[in-house]
Amino acid sequence: MRHKVLATMMALAVVAMGSLGCGGNNAKQAASNKKDVNWPTKPVQVIVPFSAGGDTDYNGRIMV
Repeated sequence: MRHKVLATMMALAVVAMGSLGCGGNNAKQAASNKKDVNWPTKPVQVIVPFSAGGDTDYNGRIMV
């Protein structure tokens, strides 16, 4: 009984995520809302609170 409930909940979650991922085409709306925005207008400072050479440092450098 417990496995059936768990399997049903998992199936519903998969269907819900699939519906959210595939629902709607907002390409036209996104194109109409797009403006010429030159941002950021000020320098951005990223503070990585870990030592150089680690995964966090690498990911911080990739983002900037």
